[in-house]
Amino acid sequence: MPPPPPGTLELLFRAIVNNKIEDVGSLCRKFGKDLVNQSDKYGRTPLWIAADCSSTTATGFLLKYGANPMTADVWKLTPLHQAAIRNNANIVSQLIEAIPDKGARTAYVNQTDATEESALFVSAGENNHQIALILTKAKANIALQNSQGDTPLHRIKDIRMADILLKNIYPEDMRRALSIKNIDDKTAAETVTEPNVSAYLKKMEEDILLKLQQEQFKKRSEKKDSVPPSALLVTGMFATRPTSPSIARCGSDRDLVGRVALLLQRRV
Repeated sequence: MPPPPPGTLELLFRAIVNNKIEDVGSLCRKFGKDLVNQSDKYGRTPLWIAADCSSTTATGFLLKYGANPMTADVWKLTPLHQAAIRNNANIVSQLIEAIPDKGARTAYVNQTDATEESALFVSAGENNHQIALILTKAKANIALQNSQGDTPLHRIKDIRMADILLKNIYPEDMRRALSIKNIDDKTAAETVTEPNVSAYLKKMEEDILLKLQQEQFKKRSEKKDSVPPSALLVTGMFATRPTSPSIARCGSDRDLVGRVALLLQRRV
């Protein structure tokens, strides 16, 4: 492919902004990756502009011709951030699906801007339930903290968002996320302004703590029940043995333990 001449990037930007999809397609086909991954002085690529303009079709063209969704502008905002800001769930899905490697995809959805916020912070703060669900299914980290120590949970505005962020993770991860404090030493339950949401988060924290305690008690009980019969036999002998002279002549308890253990080994 020929290298794009000066001014071609601006032509592509203009075509995207004005929704001239035929021109977008023509420029992509003609110059490919050499054009679609160029950026302006602010670090904005054609894909960033397409996400910012909520142009699903232009996004599709750019991705098809090799646009890199992980490229960020000078404020470290990615096209994914912009799609979340514009509340465009279709573009959010397009961008995530464009990264086939699962590890790279997870890294992408957790990519942060200059304030150390991922796209999930945006969707939680703007109450974009559909986008938050897409991001959490793509392994967005709900315990990620920004420069102020807040997590996405600190931004939520309703119970539905709380459920989206918390209901599909392990209990230990849920407990940890609920207990994280920001620089003001406040958890999400202590930060959210809606009283019903705050009460809901506190109740979730109490319930998950009780559940974890019950699981620990169950594990201890199972461990106790799994003590070998030989160990129980020895314990029983010590618990019931009389303090007669004949036993005393056997020596110390340590000697007796050794004799009993040797006897059990011989029987086996």
